[in-house]
Amino acid sequence: MKFGWNVRPWCSAVSLASVTLTAAQATAVWDTRQPDQIRLPSVTIRHQNNQGVLDVRLRMGPIKSWSLQTTGARENLYDPTTGLLTIAEVVAQGTTYYNVSLTPVEVLELGGWRTTTTRKVKVVGDSLADSGTFGFKLTVQGTPSAPAQIWTDRIAAALSAPILCPRYKGLSEEEAVLNPDPASAGCTSFAVGGGRIHPMGILNRSFSTTPFSLTQQMRDLAAADAYADNDLLLMVGGGNDAADLLGAFVKADSDQGLVFSLLISELLSNSEVLKAMTRGRDGRIEAGHLHMQALANRLVDHMKPDVLDKGAKRVVVLNMPDVSRTPRFAALLAGRSDAATVSTLTRAWVNSYNQQLQTRLAADADRVLVVDFFTAFNRWLDQPAAYGLSDAVTPACPVVGTDSNGLPNYKLAACSETNLAAGWEGRVFADGFHGTPRVNQLLADEVLQAMRTKGWR
Repeated sequence: MKFGWNVRPWCSAVSLASVTLTAAQATAVWDTRQPDQIRLPSVTIRHQNNQGVLDVRLRMGPIKSWSLQTTGARENLYDPTTGLLTIAEVVAQGTTYYNVSLTPVEVLELGGWRTTTTRKVKVVGDSLADSGTFGFKLTVQGTPSAPAQIWTDRIAAALSAPILCPRYKGLSEEEAVLNPDPASAGCTSFAVGGGRIHPMGILNRSFSTTPFSLTQQMRDLAAADAYADNDLLLMVGGGNDAADLLGAFVKADSDQGLVFSLLISELLSNSEVLKAMTRGRDGRIEAGHLHMQALANRLVDHMKPDVLDKGAKRVVVLNMPDVSRTPRFAALLAGRSDAATVSTLTRAWVNSYNQQLQTRLAADADRVLVVDFFTAFNRWLDQPAAYGLSDAVTPACPVVGTDSNGLPNYKLAACSETNLAAGWEGRVFADGFHGTPRVNQLLADEVLQAMRTKGWR
């Protein structure tokens, strides 16, 4: 889009008369306190032979039309013959409008101009960041004209980096390998659905050297491609580990803490495990805190040799959200008289992990950015309308049965925007544990804003 509008001199030295702006995947924010202003985040700007990423705040003339239509491909379009800018998606006071058409009259602010230097976006993590190891992404599936995008995809697009693709190939729910297809050799997303910081061994079988281990993902990534100064690594993990701990704690009512003890024994000392077993529920609560701190230590201990010592200069690590607020664990705790107490306990365990993670990574703050996923996730749940969301409880995808624990089961691979009821876009959860495309957009925005604040944008 060629923009030739006036720019306030203090905003930018870039002349927009020869600037092309594109923002096909950005959600605009309409400042209804100042109805003539709108902001387009994560905009790619191309100026002569350079390119960069920035925010643009516009003063707009009359709105010509808007629509709530949600079908078909949408993208931002500028028609130089009419001067109309059509924005694919605009959020205003919690309501999402589509195909908003307006006349821009002035650029009020340009933020964060820089030469685009991101060579590659690399990814380590669990299902929240899996680019398709098992043939689909862990969200509502898209269509050929509007493919499903998770937050890592949106960040790569915002940075004009290569499109992400999965480096591993899933063979079953418990087996994945480096994809032997030569076309996958250059893929930089090593995240795997079901990934854990420390997968629990089963019947003497260790998963710590498989793609389901974030530590193995870090090793494989480092071996595949040396880190360049302008690479960005995105990391998310721990949610499944916390879910394992919570599940084992709840199960202790029926198995006398056997599974719980086996789980914590992989990271805690024998004396700590014995203390937990002999002190009953109180012992398990205390051990849970120690276990979560040990998880954070394990992640950071492996980041040192396999990421930071390998030359990574820009690493984004998401802390852990409160898994007790997901539909999956609402179902797990349903009917329990102590449900509120267990939820509070789980939140405290998650905070133990997050605090330890922040503490351990503080020394590397010049190269590592910890994004507060915990706080953002709670904001979306507590104030859904403020973020274009309408339902923070009900999953968008239908229940197709129950799993081995008797909990609702979903089939995300078959859950498409083409077969869901109207209004699904406003839900927080796609299934019992994963976010909808809208939540992935919100998470991408959260990360990009944190990067912008740090000066990495």
